[in-house]
Amino acid sequence: MKHIGDHQKKVACGQKPYWMRSLLIILVIHAILVSETAYTQIKTVGIPFIRNYPRNVYNAGTQNWAITQDNRGIVYFGNNNGILEYDGNKWQIYEIPNHSIIRSLICDKKGTIYAGAFNEFGYLYPDKRGRLQYHSLIPKVPQQYRLFDEIWRMYIIEDGIILHSFYAIFFVKDTTVRVIKYNDFFGYSGSWNNTLYIHRPGKGLYEINLHGKDTLVNNGEIFKDKTITVILPWKNSVLVGTNNEGIFVSDNNKFKAWTNPVNNFLKENEIFTGSALENGLIAIGTVQNGLVIVDQEGNLLQHISKLKGLQNNTVLCLFSDRHNNMWLGLDNGIDYIKLNSPITYISPAKEIGAGYVSVIHKGILYLGTNQGLYYTRWEDLVRKSFQYPYFSKIPNTSGQVWNLQVFDDLLICGHNKGFFKIDGIKTHHITDWSGGWLCLPVSGRHDLYIGGTYRGLIIMQQSGNSMKYIKPVAGFKESCREVEFDDEQNIWIGHGYKGVFRIHLNEKLDSVDQQICFTSLDNLPSDLQNSIFKLDNKVLIATVNGIYEYNKDENHFISSDKYNALFGKKKVDRIFKDDAGNIWYFQENKLFVLRKSFNGAYINESLPFAELRENFVIPYEHINFIDNHNIIISTQDGFLHFDPLFSQPSKPAFNVLIRYVSTLKGDTIFGG
Repeated sequence: MKHIGDHQKKVACGQKPYWMRSLLIILVIHAILVSETAYTQIKTVGIPFIRNYPRNVYNAGTQNWAITQDNRGIVYFGNNNGILEYDGNKWQIYEIPNHSIIRSLICDKKGTIYAGAFNEFGYLYPDKRGRLQYHSLIPKVPQQYRLFDEIWRMYIIEDGIILHSFYAIFFVKDTTVRVIKYNDFFGYSGSWNNTLYIHRPGKGLYEINLHGKDTLVNNGEIFKDKTITVILPWKNSVLVGTNNEGIFVSDNNKFKAWTNPVNNFLKENEIFTGSALENGLIAIGTVQNGLVIVDQEGNLLQHISKLKGLQNNTVLCLFSDRHNNMWLGLDNGIDYIKLNSPITYISPAKEIGAGYVSVIHKGILYLGTNQGLYYTRWEDLVRKSFQYPYFSKIPNTSGQVWNLQVFDDLLICGHNKGFFKIDGIKTHHITDWSGGWLCLPVSGRHDLYIGGTYRGLIIMQQSGNSMKYIKPVAGFKESCREVEFDDEQNIWIGHGYKGVFRIHLNEKLDSVDQQICFTSLDNLPSDLQNSIFKLDNKVLIATVNGIYEYNKDENHFISSDKYNALFGKKKVDRIFKDDAGNIWYFQENKLFVLRKSFNGAYINESLPFAELRENFVIPYEHINFIDNHNIIISTQDGFLHFDPLFSQPSKPAFNVLIRYVSTLKGDTIFGG
């Protein structure tokens, strides 16, 4: 008793016992598995974010046949090498006694993971230290029923689980096993509304109850000579998919072929697996051409294939997790598809290079990248079809595109090679004057434009549907990437290394008659990293210490209390304003929005999407506000499509999962 009392005294005085001082705790924060709250929309414009997990990442077998998720959010895969576990940070494999392929997985209502393999099935259960162990249920199966081949499917029915192989059906409740049917021959199965549907080759589609009674479904004999691969709930009945004859649906208690373009596609590409999603949506995995998601009428919502980012076109299994994102088990690898995001890729990632600028002109979407100018029809992009619009490069535009601007009916491209007029998919070289950054119309001269180049300013003139080079502006030879006019016709130019220039042109616009370079001697915090932008018709300077304004009376710059209250005293890279008055800005490689409220005040908001984190080309960020549903954002991997009105997931409570606790000596206290 004295010893216990001394120990308590030490703890009370703040001295922790040895076992507490020697703990090593590993925490896993579920950045992937529990990042958003679920909802049921599927975004149809663009390609969802896809994360590839190749074999050399998860360190197990090539093929993955089944997927499930436990009550904590951890995902499990039926792999050639065993039960593969992924918690968002670490992969772990659990082998089974006979080392056969895991063909089926399911999580019961208590959170226990069950697995089926060749002449083997069982469950994962933690030992006294929390380490998962595989427990075989084969000892619970009478000896004469143990040769049943592969357990291909598992279903939760009532208070237990149905296990289905091609030769037997079992019912498992906790750790008890009951044989429903044995020494029979079955094809594919499916379950809906506590009913097991099973295909009997040569006979048709049957219902089987827990007592082993089977009944031919109405008109089910039409499947006797077909190979069924998918049985899913559909409206008030079931949908049946075959390997090469497409999908059949029940109409007036009779099955008939589904008549829609999707079914023609599925016939050609061989259905292998499927899943019913939230809100009645249906996902179908094919052998030849990836994943298809359709609504109840068979309208195509998404088609995702190797061309669009999958590692492999053969989908062996698919699973919609608790947040309505999709996991695919492939013939080679595992892929994760983020379906619940309002952000998608416009083109397959990295296909066209880094994104710099975009514009829609006369129904054509133009994308300017570091590799050239690409185009496709906007209508083809927003209209879902199996043939995803290919982005073609416009001839003679290979190389860096800096800008795209529309003046009246003219589309002008600023390029490393100078300025081009773009007419459909044809180019007309205006000038090859050492790079074209941007054009600005000259106030009071509707036909004249000033072009910013690598070596100063040039004058161009519009005549009808053409633009021609006139002359350079003498007296200023600095790079003019950022150029703005103020209301006194001064031209402000930001230079990343020298400061901020203010110049004024003579009446002929052929030379500079006034020039000042503002530096740190004029109260700017630095000569470096000064950017010019215009907001509320006012020229502002974004510096390393926030926003500065020009004080005309003092002829120097002052820190802007108004705008620093909005942006903070940090460097702002680019600023854009939409038609609703919201201010979008890039800062520290993140995208923020100052949303304008009804009383004119601004609410600052960071866009919390993983696709936007540290993915921008600094300082050439770009936003194209097309309409309320369509915003294009440039990134290092091309361009993203953002629909602000798409139902966005709310931020969840912070979730931490303790995966491992041990002493510093390596003794496991808790195994996860």
